[in-house]
Amino acid sequence: VQTLTILCTKEVVLSPWCLGELAVARLSNVDVLPLLWPDFGEIEESFVQNVENFVVLEKLTENGLSLEDIRNGLRYLQAPSTGIEMPDVLFEASLAELVKQMKNASFVTLSEADTSPASVKTVRTSKSLIGSRSTDSGSHAILVDLQCQEAIAGGLIL
Repeated sequence: VQTLTILCTKEVVLSPWCLGELAVARLSNVDVLPLLWPDFGEIEESFVQNVENFVVLEKLTENGLSLEDIRNGLRYLQAPSTGIEMPDVLFEASLAELVKQMKNASFVTLSEADTSPASVKTVRTSKSLIGSRSTDSGSHAILVDLQCQEAIAGGLIL
């Protein structure tokens, strides 16, 4: 996957699978494009520091992700430097504008200081990926929280 689009709803940071995908994207230098839903609020540093008290992370840590990997992924979402704000309601015209913005977006690569192949960890957390698509410009995955119907609908449309 070359680009990961994250449908940032208020629930996305409570999904261990979404947090795992974000951490793996960071470790793999994958371009990330956040779509900021209206209910997506600020992520407090206290949440980041204590994420293990709010989200069950055992499956992620058992498969090679460290707590620091997960925290670093979350820190990116604390203040995304790029992202597209989603409208309150999606209509045909607003969806067309969203797709246009996505095509013209400048992506952010979440990178590690050491990106050698030996340092990159991989974890399969397909419970959060709604799909992926390959195009001439590379592959693109859409990340959603599968417990959020709004995010599922948005992911299917995209």
